[in-house]
Amino acid sequence: MSALVKISSDTITSSGTHTVTLSGIDSTYNTYMVKFNNVQPATDNKNVMIRLTKGGSIQTDSKYDYVHEDLKNATFGHTNTKGAASFTIFDSSGNGTGETNNGILYLFHWADANEYSWITYDTVRMNLTPDMGGRMGGGAHEVASASDGIVFTTESSVDFANGAEFALYGLKN
Repeated sequence: MSALVKISSDTITSSGTHTVTLSGIDSTYNTYMVKFNNVQPATDNKNVMIRLTKGGSIQTDSKYDYVHEDLKNATFGHTNTKGAASFTIFDSSGNGTGETNNGILYLFHWADANEYSWITYDTVRMNLTPDMGGRMGGGAHEVASASDGIVFTTESSVDFANGAEFALYGLKN
């Protein structure tokens, strides 16, 4: 039977936070999971992105490759990006009442120094009319070295709104 073991978490309770880092990834677990709820930029129409850390340092290189499908109302959208400076998991996020982003990420090979760090994500945007919907995708950071953390950030370094919750878990077999 598998179980989730909470490793770290953060909740935004005051203004001035535009970067959230969850650390503690090591070889203890083969797979890690990140859960986030009520994520919203304080400024309207800003992207929410993810980067990883290696040796505690945020990786700002252009080695992030990802692909995802958007499911909005009755339409679909496909995005594939190679050589980005981050994984963009939400485009043009709003800051209106109830416009929140939520999701689950799975992290694979993050502590393996001989592999790329892989990510899959399942997300949903709430109360965003007319584009309420979900996004499913994944990607890799094309650098074969161990990663030890995950960083959420926003476009133009705008703050996250209060109430955003982030948690990192190890998947114990």
